[in-house]
Amino acid sequence: MGLREHPNAGVAACACGVHASLVTPKRLPVAAAPLDAVRYEVAIPNPSSGYVEVTAHFPTDGKKTLELAMPRWTPGSYRIRDFEKGIDDNLTAASERGEPLVIAKPDISRWTIDTAGATTVTVRYRVYSHSELSVRTNWVEPDFALLNGAATFMTIAGEAFERRHEVSVTAPSYSAGAVSAMPSERPNHFTAPSFDALVDSPIALGADNRREIVVDGVTYVLATHGADAVWDAGKAAAALERVVKEMHALWGRPPFDRYVFLNLLSEARGGLEHKDSTVLMHSRFSTRDRADFLTWIRLATHELFHAWNVKRLRPRELGPFDYMRENVTSGLWVAEGFTRYYDRLLCRRSGVFTLQEGLASISQLLASLQNVPGRQVQTLEQSSRDAWTNYYQPDENSPNATISYYDKGGVVALLLDAEIRKGTGGKKSLDDVMRLAYARYAGDTGYTSEQFEAVVSEVAGSDMRPWLDRALRSTDELPIADGIKALGLRFKDAKVADGAALGVETRVDGYRLVVTGVTPGGAGARAGVMPGDELIGIGGYRVPPAELEARLGRYAPGEASDLLVARRGKLATLPVTFAKRENKGFEVELDPDADADALARRMAWLGG
Repeated sequence: MGLREHPNAGVAACACGVHASLVTPKRLPVAAAPLDAVRYEVAIPNPSSGYVEVTAHFPTDGKKTLELAMPRWTPGSYRIRDFEKGIDDNLTAASERGEPLVIAKPDISRWTIDTAGATTVTVRYRVYSHSELSVRTNWVEPDFALLNGAATFMTIAGEAFERRHEVSVTAPSYSAGAVSAMPSERPNHFTAPSFDALVDSPIALGADNRREIVVDGVTYVLATHGADAVWDAGKAAAALERVVKEMHALWGRPPFDRYVFLNLLSEARGGLEHKDSTVLMHSRFSTRDRADFLTWIRLATHELFHAWNVKRLRPRELGPFDYMRENVTSGLWVAEGFTRYYDRLLCRRSGVFTLQEGLASISQLLASLQNVPGRQVQTLEQSSRDAWTNYYQPDENSPNATISYYDKGGVVALLLDAEIRKGTGGKKSLDDVMRLAYARYAGDTGYTSEQFEAVVSEVAGSDMRPWLDRALRSTDELPIADGIKALGLRFKDAKVADGAALGVETRVDGYRLVVTGVTPGGAGARAGVMPGDELIGIGGYRVPPAELEARLGRYAPGEASDLLVARRGKLATLPVTFAKRENKGFEVELDPDADADALARRMAWLGG
């Protein structure tokens, strides 16, 4: 698909074929006659330069002016990134006869080319791809390369129909050929049926350790870069196979025949979902550390779950994509929050997590929400709508003013699952909600919030709107204790730590202890501490950066002292009265007093 803007952003194309804006109110039928493909030749002749060289061939379809555009963001990562900035100023255009063509740049991510009667316009440009090592950007180095579609390819602007896009990759210095989820009839050559599909199919080079897992006739490829001698590919593949089987048990046969895990052991961290693949970044040593390995397998599970939840079953606003502006939705609590819940649950059901590891993961999910003051300020739906400005661009006050739709959405999924299981006598669960929603709304149209919530009520057999209103559209505390009790769990008794509390978050910066956040109403806030302050001493004695908590342990709640801070180089003494340390433990355990119904629900929910 071509790049789009909001339906109200401008007017339709003029008669000369130049688009006054990238307007596509809705997906139009595929054109009756096959269209000539857009073809890209991608080369990395010198990986050490960090550059990708692209030669793109665009059919003009007889237009006098060809308008090209490049995405400003990539799906799954909700922030305007203006990938155009990676293209240097040596961009050129020529006809099929080799005649140079005039290029204009009317705005930040668009180019217009006078075709001069050419049937095909060839555009050559270079993309610098060594600025940010992440799953959502390009990265080129001698060991490996990651090419994300949004950061690499410009396309014909404003097209409402599907046009084939072909990519050939030339990068002889890498030890393994290119790998992607796109169909490939020959090595290093890929075909996507549309620009959307191209953007949704990253390409990796240097992933030379490849394993295939076949479950129910579906092939899963684990393509790993950076394995060396310290990564246990067999261990990783075995764990993935167990998770995949559990995923099939939940959803049924997948809507794909082949799925690719681009597992880039780059020492960076993160994951990004795609329709038939995912990019994972983690440590090559993670198979040697139990906690780190569980983080990796949960990440892989999370991104695979997205192949159903968000890539096919999605909020209506998340497709067809408008790559030129924010695609705001209130539904990320389902798309991401429910996925965060199920990545834990499926790792436990598959047996990759032990029972205690599964409980610890649930505990961590609860703590990640309940320890954030912003839960009393921002609703879950607002958190989703503000993803573009808050979640992806946090500041020092974010914990006080916002919540994560991942965290609260995951807790809502847990409690909703418990509510449905209890209300239906164990006959239904959140699994049934996801399957029914998928059956009705997976595909091109997506669901509205009202439609998804109606599915919840239908499966629950009762009107869940009051419950959902509280969870989604208010800042009331969630009924966590009741929810975990229904699942045969309880909170562990947690001993309150001795000593005083200051109510600040800090980071060590060399030999400096820098305040990164201040809890509203806490001792530090009442004393006048601000984010950015350097905390130097307490009570006339210097505090070594790594010893703040130990030093606070020597003071009693209610005791008065003073803080020595430096603010923009100026020293200040702030009188402080220390607060009481709060019990922030949200660790769950099996409830020995659970009744037979709760025990049955727990067994069906969490596994043996």
